[in-house]
Amino acid sequence: MAQFFGLPIFVGMILGIAFPFAAVEASTMAVFFLIVLMISAGLSVNWENIQHIPSRLRETIIGLVFGFIVFPLLLYVPAYYLLTDDQFLYGFVFSSLCPIAMVAPYFSRIHNGDSEYAMILVVASMVLCPLLAPFVLSYSFSTSAALNLLPLIRYMTLLIILPTIIGFLITRFLPRLRIIISRFEGLVNSLILGLLVFSLFGNAVGKLNTAYTETEEILGLIFLVFLQDFGVLFICRYFISVLLKPGVTNALIIGLSMKNVAIAAGVLLIYDPRASFAPAVAFVAHGFLFSFLAIPRISSWLFKLK
Repeated sequence: MAQFFGLPIFVGMILGIAFPFAAVEASTMAVFFLIVLMISAGLSVNWENIQHIPSRLRETIIGLVFGFIVFPLLLYVPAYYLLTDDQFLYGFVFSSLCPIAMVAPYFSRIHNGDSEYAMILVVASMVLCPLLAPFVLSYSFSTSAALNLLPLIRYMTLLIILPTIIGFLITRFLPRLRIIISRFEGLVNSLILGLLVFSLFGNAVGKLNTAYTETEEILGLIFLVFLQDFGVLFICRYFISVLLKPGVTNALIIGLSMKNVAIAAGVLLIYDPRASFAPAVAFVAHGFLFSFLAIPRISSWLFKLK
């Protein structure tokens, strides 16, 4: 099944285009899909290791600096010159400021990475995102719709607290259930991602008036989202690996290459539907990235061995 991890994502995009009205209705379930993914992430880590967060402060700060400062700035430069549509640029910048994707612990584990560190990065980036993203976007895009800080904080709080508690309780008191669920972790993550992509991608594409969108603009956006995934992945491989030990490096390489663009797509569907197209297109790159990472015999050369 691993080699087909990205298939439901592509199927979700196709169905979203074919049935946009169904995607609009399904988008009300997007939060539920994200909660399931977060619970799955919580079941893939050792909670005893998670408790030693203070000792991992340096590693966490390094990950957050690269995830929220270094790479968003590097990606902004080509985006500024390739995208003439301010709303697309706004959406792309928002996607670069999103948290680490919830499937990062899963992919970290199958590549001999530190899945506990990946989980710490997921949670820490989800805490930082609603504090940093609105400030950066309002400062950089004065003409764009301003994000309301409090609803975004409530949204992230729901996605952090409830799934984390559920994941911890299952791990602590229902270990057999955790083992059973873990056997199907890849399948569950893949299918839930497919449903999430169907709901958000179909909704965003359905609200985009392509008659007023130049082909060059869309091609530029596609290039940028692949740069955000694969470009970051390869840059991390050659420039970050010297900073941290192998297991942590693998987790960081994977985490930084996959942003939870569903957050930006879901929020912008409310504030600025046209801008939501940019993070929605990022699902295309995610589909290829997840398929690439899901087959270790193809992608393992990127990572350090323990």
